[in-house]
Amino acid sequence: MAKAREWLIFLSLGGGVLLLFAGAMLYHTGTYTYFREEMGRHTADLQDMVITMKPQTFAPGEETYSYEKFVVPEDVYMTGLVPEFEGNAHLLHHGQLLALGKKNAACPDFPLYLFAIGAEMKAMDGLLPGYGMPMKKGTQLLLGVHLANSTGTTTSGFLRLHLRATQEKQKPVEPIVLSIVDLCSEATSATDVSTEYTIPGGIAHDESHMQKPFVMPADARLLGFGGHVHTYGKELRLLKNGEPVSRLMPGTNPVKGADPASVYLEHEVFLDRPVEFKKGDVVDMIAVYDKPRELFYKGAMGTGYLLFDFNTR
Repeated sequence: MAKAREWLIFLSLGGGVLLLFAGAMLYHTGTYTYFREEMGRHTADLQDMVITMKPQTFAPGEETYSYEKFVVPEDVYMTGLVPEFEGNAHLLHHGQLLALGKKNAACPDFPLYLFAIGAEMKAMDGLLPGYGMPMKKGTQLLLGVHLANSTGTTTSGFLRLHLRATQEKQKPVEPIVLSIVDLCSEATSATDVSTEYTIPGGIAHDESHMQKPFVMPADARLLGFGGHVHTYGKELRLLKNGEPVSRLMPGTNPVKGADPASVYLEHEVFLDRPVEFKKGDVVDMIAVYDKPRELFYKGAMGTGYLLFDFNTR
């Protein structure tokens, strides 16, 4: 009965927006604590728009899914996204930023995924000089965050996301988020996609392809590739028509305060040598894991963040 009350309270706070996702929300297992709709804050020149989540305290084993809505105040080009966590970064399971109403090439029925955040707190800032993601005034952004306390002590924290932007004209770039798990399946939700899959016990080395490879909808040039894997993840490969394009390997995490147990994958930028894709080309990924055979927690993840220039003419 408690879960039913939480669900009803969440709907009453969320209003009409959440009704769009109500069916999918049933897949969550955490407690829905709040849904706030605010303008957020930004500098006078719009160079730093900030979405700040509500500070929360968690008892051992407690978790929540929280959402914050932000309305873009003017026409801008987003050139970077920088997460910042106040408190124990171990709390951050994952987060994702969506642009409601913008087309998602990978999942036409879902909003556009702009950014995914893991406990490694990796930023995307200034990677592609001269390029930006165009955002019209009034575009609604939805930041969803899953916080979970897996420690034995009570701890607190919250996420702050900086959106770097400019009103100077940039070449448009479009992000496409792909995953080993089928992001568009009926068993997932636009607001909190479950991208974990299971590596069976007794297996020390695993290489998993995407359940549903992505077919390019048009000609495009790949300008950048980043990704995320869980603990024991050793590599994330990007394939074009079965041939390797990029291999992301773990590196030293330069982010102070990031969860030291997280895996920091280096990204790759192709500005000087863009990878040409044609309409109909098949994009696939392989997530590589090496782990103890009898690992208690068998969950794995392989998520790729691709930046495309579709203006090839």
